[in-house]
Amino acid sequence: MNLNIFDNRLDNKKDENFLTSFLENVSDCLKIVNEKVFNKLDNNKDVLNKLPEKKVSELKEEGTLYQVVELLPDGAYIQNINTNKVYLEKDISKDTLNKAINDTILRYKNGQYIVEEELTQKFFDNLVDIKEYKNLQQEFIKSSNILENDANTLYKIKEYQKDYTILSYDTKIEKTLKVPNSLIPFFAKYYSDSILVFKDGEFKRKAKYLQENL
Repeated sequence: MNLNIFDNRLDNKKDENFLTSFLENVSDCLKIVNEKVFNKLDNNKDVLNKLPEKKVSELKEEGTLYQVVELLPDGAYIQNINTNKVYLEKDISKDTLNKAINDTILRYKNGQYIVEEELTQKFFDNLVDIKEYKNLQQEFIKSSNILENDANTLYKIKEYQKDYTILSYDTKIEKTLKVPNSLIPFFAKYYSDSILVFKDGEFKRKAKYLQENL
């Protein structure tokens, strides 16, 4: 192979400009590819761990609640309660980390994460064991005939009571369901515009940011 070809071409000013332009185009293409990769990032922990600091900071929302998914020595995987997005956050004070355990609820306020102690306690008080949950689930499905509804039916909280939550849903005429509180996603009652779906035998909360597209 004759390596002098490139030497001869570079003697020509026009060809030298061509090569410079080519390399600049390659650099621009790589930037575009990187941007597309970051735009497709979702809840994969291994990928989220590689997010640049600027990208992670953009996920923080003032006043928003986050729940600890997995506590680490130097940070935690936390879930945004509004969007359900999970990401690795290392910008959490040692004081907050010392108070937190898995499922602790945090609030991002004035540029830092703080433990919502009362809300966290309510979350743990709301938990029931698997056997009790399954019994409530089976009794509700049998008595409500909810499986007869379309799988795409959307449910909204109409009234929250001590032991039950009243859900409303639209058909030709608005109907309601009386659901044991243990079967309602915990954070749904803290957002007046929460929308639920019944999937795989249980109610699940639609992420807040998806509601405009429903």
